[in-house]
Amino acid sequence: MAGEDFPAITPPVTRGTRLAVPDHVYARAFGRETVLLDFERGDYFGLNEVGSVLWATVTEGGTLGDAVVAVARGFECADEARIERDLHALAGELLTAGLLRIELP
Repeated sequence: MAGEDFPAITPPVTRGTRLAVPDHVYARAFGRETVLLDFERGDYFGLNEVGSVLWATVTEGGTLGDAVVAVARGFECADEARIERDLHALAGELLTAGLLRIELP
């Protein structure tokens, strides 16, 4: 099996997962929204108000669960299960796009 390429194994993303921003990604807030620039690919990605809360939480060292709580409080939404699903999906998109990475312990 020498020389074979194997798919990367990505740890599961849970409420306790800490995400980090790679060095090649730059973010800038515009009002309540955030624009992400990927200097390696030359791409940009826009985050709405909820996505911006996820981004702010991650950049402050918080977990996905911390972001769920912050969104629930900031938008007065009691459905944390829905918020968690939505933020989990967004985190997955950002991980796949290389705009976030999982911070391993």
